[in-house]
Amino acid sequence: MKTPVIIAAHNEEERISDTLRSLPADRTEPIVAVNGSTDATAEIARSFGVTVLEFEEQGKLPAIQHALSSLGQCALEPLMILDADTVPVNPIKWHRIMTKQLNARGDVPMMTSGPVWFTSEKGARVGPAARSLFRIAQAAATRSVAEDTGLKGGQYGPHQGMRIERPEVLDAVMALEHFWPMGDVALTEAVADTEGGSFVQLVHKDALAYTPESASYPPLSYYLKNGMKKAVEATVQSYVDRGATGSKPYSPKKTK
Repeated sequence: MKTPVIIAAHNEEERISDTLRSLPADRTEPIVAVNGSTDATAEIARSFGVTVLEFEEQGKLPAIQHALSSLGQCALEPLMILDADTVPVNPIKWHRIMTKQLNARGDVPMMTSGPVWFTSEKGARVGPAARSLFRIAQAAATRSVAEDTGLKGGQYGPHQGMRIERPEVLDAVMALEHFWPMGDVALTEAVADTEGGSFVQLVHKDALAYTPESASYPPLSYYLKNGMKKAVEATVQSYVDRGATGSKPYSPKKTK
């Protein structure tokens, strides 16, 4: 059985082909949720023969919810979420390790997140190496505490695995408001905080994916000069300024 891969896409005509081309056709079933796009994203996605959903509302979280609704009962089964500009380094091994983790603890609600390697806007993979190493180190720190203390730090977003498993968990996910930024954290908490649910941060070279560095992140020099707290505040504000109408930032819950 192929694994659904939900891909939220807003004006991604320059990147969606690389993402879809990278996914193993014999193992994955992409669902491209094109939200509020004004370019050729939908047409390009259709040329790959994948399922394409189009709607006017912008936003990654609403796009994921639309895709889950389209899946019906299959939304309860293991699936993956991938940004439209994110490409697994080794797609077959990426699929294997992500799905293996989702099935590792039996029939329980589960969220996983894989490590990322940031690239420049033009796709260069060596420029922002220091930031990428920081993110991988952050993922490693999270993995050591995730199962014991719940959601604590870590990285979310570009590529995640999700096993909703129960109708009431799906209801909780579908009831989420339009959060941006940190909608991916809200999604993770909605699943992981349910009875028996959990979150696991993967740290493995075969789970690695390339993704462009967000324009909202200040340069490392800003972190060094102003400190982590101010850098985080600046990042969130930048995301808010670029957010779609009706979205709002999410405040993570305290750890268990």
